[in-house]
Amino acid sequence: MAFIQEIRQALRLVRRNKGFTFAVVLSTALGVGATASIFSLIEAFLLRPLPVPDTGRVVRLTSVTQSSPVGRFSHPEADEIRSRAQAFSGLAASQNAVFGFSQTPDEQPRVTIGVLVNGDFFSTLGVRPVLGRAFTADEDEVPGRSAVVILSYGTWQREFGGRSDVIGRRIRLNALEFTVVGVAPEWFVGTHPFLQPALYVPRMMIREASGAAANALTDRAGRPLEIFARLKPGVSIEQARDEMRRLAADMERENPDANRGRGAMVFSQVGYRVAEDPESLTLSWMFFAVAGLALSIACINVANLLLSTAPARTRETAVRLAMGASRVRLLRQFVIESAVLSTGGTIAGLGIAAACASFIRSIEIASSLPLKLDARVDLRVVLFGFAVGLTSGVLAGLLPAIRGTRADLHAVLKSTELRFARSRGRMRQALVVAQVAAALVMLILSGLFLKSIQVARSSDPGFRVANVLTMGFDPRIARYDLQQARVFYRQLLERVRLLPGVRSAALGQQLPLGVESSATEIAIDGYQATPGQETPTIGSSIVGSQYFDAMGIPIVRGRAFNAGDTEATPKVAIVNEAMAAKYWPGRDPLGATLTLRSRAAAKVEVVGIARVSKTRYIGETPQPFLYLPFEQSSQTRMVLFVETAGDPSAFISAVRGEVRALDPNQPIYDVRTMASHFQQQALWGVRLIAEVVAAVGVVGLALSVLGLYGVIAYSVSQRTREIGIRMAVGASEGRVLAMILRQGATLTAAGAGLGLILTLAASTVISSLLDGVNPRDPAVYAGALAVLAGITLFATYLPARRAASVDPQDALRAE
Repeated sequence: MAFIQEIRQALRLVRRNKGFTFAVVLSTALGVGATASIFSLIEAFLLRPLPVPDTGRVVRLTSVTQSSPVGRFSHPEADEIRSRAQAFSGLAASQNAVFGFSQTPDEQPRVTIGVLVNGDFFSTLGVRPVLGRAFTADEDEVPGRSAVVILSYGTWQREFGGRSDVIGRRIRLNALEFTVVGVAPEWFVGTHPFLQPALYVPRMMIREASGAAANALTDRAGRPLEIFARLKPGVSIEQARDEMRRLAADMERENPDANRGRGAMVFSQVGYRVAEDPESLTLSWMFFAVAGLALSIACINVANLLLSTAPARTRETAVRLAMGASRVRLLRQFVIESAVLSTGGTIAGLGIAAACASFIRSIEIASSLPLKLDARVDLRVVLFGFAVGLTSGVLAGLLPAIRGTRADLHAVLKSTELRFARSRGRMRQALVVAQVAAALVMLILSGLFLKSIQVARSSDPGFRVANVLTMGFDPRIARYDLQQARVFYRQLLERVRLLPGVRSAALGQQLPLGVESSATEIAIDGYQATPGQETPTIGSSIVGSQYFDAMGIPIVRGRAFNAGDTEATPKVAIVNEAMAAKYWPGRDPLGATLTLRSRAAAKVEVVGIARVSKTRYIGETPQPFLYLPFEQSSQTRMVLFVETAGDPSAFISAVRGEVRALDPNQPIYDVRTMASHFQQQALWGVRLIAEVVAAVGVVGLALSVLGLYGVIAYSVSQRTREIGIRMAVGASEGRVLAMILRQGATLTAAGAGLGLILTLAASTVISSLLDGVNPRDPAVYAGALAVLAGITLFATYLPARRAASVDPQDALRAE
């Protein structure tokens, strides 16, 4: 009953002091909102588990090499793991694929991203379709026999209106009929944190559905499969790792050519994401640090607000102590009041976080893939928000509570002054100094990351960005075989190159700095690897003749690909300067040979060396890269690059017209200019980081300004009599104004000095995240100081102006 009574008393305090309550709730809401928003973003990137039952027992298997701990598996390797491993109750193997989707034969196919999966995929993950059934083991045995498909929930709703009679209906994938046998539940959006596939097809239909090579299911060198596994009851992840190491050693011994230097690893879901992208963990810690600064500023604000009420509540506290209340009970009452206020602030903060998550979800990732950054305020974020909000609120209320219960009982009761024993405010001023320091750190970080956008935007990616139009094609969707696809591309290039205003046109496997990339496992003749080093895996791209001209990538030595590089001629390759320097040090790579181990062990001759260009992300250091000719590959999904004399968007209709003249049913996707791709996709990650840090920095600055304003305003209210006396004996308004401004400037200067020390100390830590930006850039530091000084001066001026307008007679009578 006492606890309920204390809560009621806390609620009465909230209702009685509405302005005070609003200030505390606002400060807490901003701090918790910023922190919960950051956590929701980190959860989407790194922490969110698969949306499947008993997800903690689902692990990720990877093929390990010396250069990468997160490789994929071939189909034969997946079959061997499934049959030999004893630690798993099931394996879920998947491979992304592009499909041409249509409901009827006369409908033009649309490019759709689906997943090829094994027969145990849904049963292993514990996913039961909301309609129909999952795939069976029989549908994972015979290639080309089981033309069945399971739709995602979104596709079912979007394409079929959620009709229950969709089961048994036939749809067309790459002009072949597939029977719908199930619909995945709404909560299952795939195994990738960003990619949401439209449908699922048995992997035995890989050739029919995606036009893969005839040996795709038996080729050990090609490794397209991602594998999740479910641990058997009682089996630990360490036991599974030991078994996979032994199994990988057995596969290397049995298949030395394809598995030399390859091990295997078992990761937790979060562990895999960290291993795949270690920088994501560093970035998460940086985000948490920035959010922690904003939250600390909010806590300081709340503590200062609570401290401001302490003198007014001193007599109340003394009376309650005199009536027999224990200090522990009074302390508990203060803490409960803080908890009630922080609960309201946390709820409001989660509302802010939900709005931020909605905004993040609305950000489009420029890609033909159905990618979505699914930030949301789910149960984990809510629990995190309440843990942070209540903890910070209680901690912020402890200091005022302790000070309030330590009052001198006899002195307070003898005094007739309600504001007895006013604090000189040193504690509140120290807290404001800490606020200003944290705000300056956040301002400088915001400036550094915003400058990183500017640097990235103006940096040279090593390829042409202006006046280039891009279009994606995959003739397999229209049931073209390899030779027909080559003929289509040859004819298309001839037509496009003849268009007025077109300077050149060429094919490339993917957009540079896009979300898709490829790599090739190679062996280099004459290259002496260090002991224990595995065969190199090099980033690669398949390109056509004139690609280097169209993309503005110069061939520094040797030659580019030409029309003579065909399937019937000796196989050739072009390497970039970074690859030449790394693998042929002191030797001439021109004329050297290397073996493409992931492409049926084909030997190729190096005929050219290209200038280094950026391929994965804008801040990357020069990386080895390999180019292979289109006419000597089996690739059919390609991007058309058109260099134009003017605005490339003006050529879209003309190029589309040439495609339609060749084949009106040929799907076209991902139509954009290279400039828009560079702005939307290549700079997407840099821009997201900068915008998040800047947004939290603005919150921190606003909170610190409110805190400074509150302290100065409180100081003015406490010094009303002093100010009146000063003015009565001749002090001018200007002198009083300068006195108060000096107080604010002193606090700001102290906080700025502390903030500079903290930022300089942390500069080496954040330098790895600032590609091409000096973490101690004087211009950024000066700009942050100027912004801080200007805003804090304004926050100080308002109460200073009020102090300067005090009427001496009114001030003396009021006291």
